[in-house]
Amino acid sequence: MEESAVSSVVLSRKEVEALAVEHDVMQVYFELSCPGARDQDCAVWDHVITLTAECDGVAPTNGPFESVAHRSPKKTPKRRPKRDRKGTESMQQQQQLGRGDTRGAGPWVGEPGGGAHELWRGVTPFRRRGGTWLTPATAFFPLLLPGGTCTFKAQVGGEHWLASAKLIFSKQTAPAGRKSQDSGPHEKARTAAKDDPAAGAAAARVAGSRLGSLLPLYSVTLDWPNPSDHFGGPDYNLNRTVAVALPPSKGGLPWRRAVLAAIITGHGGCEFQPTSHHFLVSGTEFSTLDTPEMRTRFMLAGAELGCTLQVPNGALPNEHGTWYYGRNGWCDGQDVPPLEWDITQAIQQAGGQGGGRGGGGVGLVGE
Repeated sequence: MEESAVSSVVLSRKEVEALAVEHDVMQVYFELSCPGARDQDCAVWDHVITLTAECDGVAPTNGPFESVAHRSPKKTPKRRPKRDRKGTESMQQQQQLGRGDTRGAGPWVGEPGGGAHELWRGVTPFRRRGGTWLTPATAFFPLLLPGGTCTFKAQVGGEHWLASAKLIFSKQTAPAGRKSQDSGPHEKARTAAKDDPAAGAAAARVAGSRLGSLLPLYSVTLDWPNPSDHFGGPDYNLNRTVAVALPPSKGGLPWRRAVLAAIITGHGGCEFQPTSHHFLVSGTEFSTLDTPEMRTRFMLAGAELGCTLQVPNGALPNEHGTWYYGRNGWCDGQDVPPLEWDITQAIQQAGGQGGGRGGGGVGLVGE
């Protein structure tokens, strides 16, 4: 039995840039099964399963294709109270999975997840086969930007499963009979890319101005000082501030949108406890209470039929055991779509140079 399923794909810089020009949506298609032919052959317990992506190329330090991170020195703040689809498969693998790498998880959890290269997360079902999910992952496209040899690894927290995964790239289309708001600039970008991928990427950068209208070309990994220490007490929210360096513009091509994306699930003592998660971007708050979908994910933890309500959203029905109880941000036999907030306006109001030529910085607090 293998502890993880691994697949490597070589991506040249031109191929990465072509993906960004030709597509504006990235999704993970994930299938989960188990040895044998019947449900009783599947593993009994539920465990976290993750897909990570790590490319060994070097992203440019200056230019439209860039992935950098910046952290401020540690500070201790005052204690506060509590489509038209063109599928491009860049990875596909099916192997038996065993216990995976648990780095990044709390010692009381012993499950994978929480690392800087995490692309997808889900939870295995209670003795049930047939899980299939199509999960948004556009916000994590910058994981592929360095190019080179990109290693994709699927890991599970325990027992053995069969996993198959694909990355699917597609482009959005406007309703029939109507052009999208910026179809002209995007069409010019795609045309330019046929002759010169770099020029096409630059044109695509100019075209991207709507939510989900372009694959992101820049990312900042938010490396929290204490991701899991003192979670059950008031000290958890201390020292939670990071300073984020905004991307510089080049050649008159500024950044136009900023999205905060996170994959959050509660396990161990948090499994059946409702929680909310809040981010302050230069004083503007974004939280899991902002939309009904986010609120339902976390606030129905412990509810008797909480996960039965998630069946229309991808949770496997009729599992064995207590699958039907609501969990904290997840359900047995379901994927965990990333949480996303558009923070463009918050950054601009704080003095960031979105739409302009300069760089800048913002402060971000998470709890």
